[in-house]
Amino acid sequence: MGDVEDPYLYASFPLGEFMDTEKGRWVKDNVVDRVFYCRPSDSPHLGFTVVVYGEFKSPEAETYFLLKYADKKHISYR
Repeated sequence: MGDVEDPYLYASFPLGEFMDTEKGRWVKDNVVDRVFYCRPSDSPHLGFTVVVYGEFKSPEAETYFLLKYADKKHISYR
């Protein structure tokens, strides 16, 4: 995301759209508490990156997500 005045507001609409997809609903149903996101600064690109976090309820749920939905380029492992 480029340099915007309110990055949380700018990111909220696409994140809401994501949560309405099959993948987003599955994630919402299979995380411990809730899905949340943060906005670490992306200094080299003079903008922002939105990172979505959630802890899966079980190792099986995490494995299912990685096999079915994960974009292998954007996964960070513990």
